[in-house]
Amino acid sequence: MKTNADRKSMLCMTAVIGSTRRMEMMRRASVVPRRAC
Repeated sequence: MKTNADRKSMLCMTAVIGSTRRMEMMRRASVVPRRAC
């Protein structure tokens, strides 16, 4: 049985992970061209 608190914590964790992944992707996208040049 999962409570609302557990669901909220899971959503928060997934949101944080997604945001961190986006930041990493943005950093890689911005860094790669510089290295290529």
